Amino acid sequence: MTDVWHKLMKFFDYERGKVIGLAIALIIGFSVIGCDPKVANPFEPGGPKVTATELELVAIKVETGLQKELSDYKALGVHLDAKVDAYNAKLQIGQDAIVKEQERQTKFIEFAGGLATTFLTGGTVNTAGVIASLVTMAAVGAGAGAVVDKRRANGIIARNNTS
Repeated sequence: MTDVWHKLMKFFDYERGKVIGLAIALIIGFSVIGCDPKVANPFEPGGPKVTATELELVAIKVETGLQKELSDYKALGVHLDAKVDAYNAKLQIGQDAIVKEQERQTKFIEFAGGLATTFLTGGTVNTAGVIASLVTMAAVGAGAGAVVDKRRANGIIARNNTS
């Protein structure tokens, strides 16, 4: 046994550079093979380096967050579409009401102008039509006045009750 050991040590001594080079190569090779490669985390610049497995986990986490944001965005889009539709419907109702009021105003002006022209030219006036129009205007005025009076009275009662 001493003879084999002696020959081996003599070989190491004689081929020292090759043996040390081979040992360093083996150490580097095993460390490269044995260690997981790490890279900078592209999702957290300046953060710790990650392995392939950690990178996959971070990517899944980020992708899940993006999918949630996308579904929230889509839900918000549907919500916004509904709000826009409701806005358009309300706008149309308002525009229709304005057109109706303008038509009433135009009819009143035409009626008043026609009535004045009839009086000035000495023509005959349809008494029933004039009375019906006057009664309608009086009823609308009285109704609006009643609403205003009721609100004013409720306000006075509320002030007196808090005192």
